[in-house]
Amino acid sequence: MKSLHVNFSRSWGGLEKNSYDLAVNLHRAGHEILFVCRAGFPIERELVANGIPHIAFKNIVAYADLRVMINLWGIIRSKKFKVVQVTHTEDLGLVIPVTKLLRDVKTFLWLQMLVPGPKKDAYHRFEYRHIAKIFACSPVLAETALKNLPITPDQISIVAYGLDTGLYHPGRDEEFRKNNLGFSADNRVLGILGRLDPSKGQMEAVRAMPDVLAKHPEARLLLVGDETAHAGVGGEKNRLEDEITRLGLAGKVKFIGDQRGADQARVLSCFDVFLSPSHFETCSTSMMMAELCAIPIIGTNAGGTPAQLGYGTYGTLVEPKNHNSLAEGIIRVLDDMETANTKARVNLPGALERYSKGVVIKKVLGLYADAPGRP
Repeated sequence: MKSLHVNFSRSWGGLEKNSYDLAVNLHRAGHEILFVCRAGFPIERELVANGIPHIAFKNIVAYADLRVMINLWGIIRSKKFKVVQVTHTEDLGLVIPVTKLLRDVKTFLWLQMLVPGPKKDAYHRFEYRHIAKIFACSPVLAETALKNLPITPDQISIVAYGLDTGLYHPGRDEEFRKNNLGFSADNRVLGILGRLDPSKGQMEAVRAMPDVLAKHPEARLLLVGDETAHAGVGGEKNRLEDEITRLGLAGKVKFIGDQRGADQARVLSCFDVFLSPSHFETCSTSMMMAELCAIPIIGTNAGGTPAQLGYGTYGTLVEPKNHNSLAEGIIRVLDDMETANTKARVNLPGALERYSKGVVIKKVLGLYADAPGRP
């Protein structure tokens, strides 16, 4: 199967990583792919570092860049691509006018962001009527898409993200915890894996720590990730560091940068509890990884997180944007780690099946082949 993958995002968060991972998994499975991206940003750097076929454009104008449209038209025609995969909805404005003019080319959208309100005007009706299939990562996302987009139920399918499940294993890496991260065997490491951004809830986690430490002085907070690229370097990290100083948490909170692949799995193996205090997630990739490591999870009662945690069966739910609720949830879990670990272990077999990249790639290829062309 030949597919062109388009993502002109400047950032490097879950949306971008999942777009990149899909293309890489298809490429490594022997399928011909080409990735089109924006020059000078993280996606291009990852593609170059891993030898993935790609073309990078400079100075892209969102929605209406005729130069990019002409180039996409030429690429699709010359390479005879029949599938164009889009992940960033903003890019549809550049892709749909091109694929509409090309016979037998199907456009697919992997929808990863919540559609917050109705988008059923003439412009969006034009865009979405030419999408062969929309992949939604969670039932919540599918429901809001059907409600707010001009699409029909046959246009949307729920597809989980595919991960290399062999990278993730239950069990703590005590040597790495001590020698590389500086945590003792007695520490209870509360970890957040995600870009540093107000919406991801790191600030709520920092503000929860005084109450947690009053009951569990052995607790430590580990923040894994870089800042959102377009937010400017230093902004959110500086705010978090100022709050850590204000609350007297020096030595209790540690930062490390973004991790990928085996390095990411190794850092996860140092967590005692995985925190997802995000204000809203449709389907958290980092939480999926924690599920595969059978780490107790605390997530917010918002978006797709409750369904992902079986509405509390597989983890602990707290209120979003509320550091007091988060602190209470952390204390409950640390008070009874046996129950928390049992919930995580019960979830593991299902997570291994849901998130296997082999299972997901097979489903995606089937949808590529079977989805009807749009008018």
